[in-house]
Amino acid sequence: MRKGQAAVEFLMVHGWAILVLLIILATLYSLGVLNPGSYTNEECVFLPGFDCKFYILQKTSTGYVLNLIVTNGLGFDISLVDVNATARGIGSEQTKIYTATGTPSFGTIIKQGSEAKLTFQIPFDAAAPSVPEVGEFTDMRLKVIYKNCAVATQANCADGAEHIVSGRIVARIEPG
Repeated sequence: MRKGQAAVEFLMVHGWAILVLLIILATLYSLGVLNPGSYTNEECVFLPGFDCKFYILQKTSTGYVLNLIVTNGLGFDISLVDVNATARGIGSEQTKIYTATGTPSFGTIIKQGSEAKLTFQIPFDAAAPSVPEVGEFTDMRLKVIYKNCAVATQANCADGAEHIVSGRIVARIEPG
């Protein structure tokens, strides 16, 4: 009889302690303290010479739109050949490459210290079982291919040496 009473008392005392601990953990989780996403930093980083001045990733009714403004800090004029973003799990479960559009268009010379606005359209893939929602983070790799106008002999830099600058964006998805 005394063993049964001791077991019930043990469960009651420790049961209340466990219940209080679960309530505290649930409260911390609901406040976002235990959410690892709240500790993730947004970033836009390129190799030296290319500066990311502004970026935003928005979810629209048809997909996602990444707007990016970069500054040419390479020390010479450049001519854009191609700019693309590689993303996985955004718009599609597959890893896909998306090409930028925007001003200036490819082949236009970007003067030293000037900015270029680039836009990436990332449509939803019907085969994707789920897509990241507003407030979630996503990671993209960027590649900028340009021609160096400092060594070019033609006015449009067509014969300039071709180079690649890589970058990375970690962005929170905003409403579109």
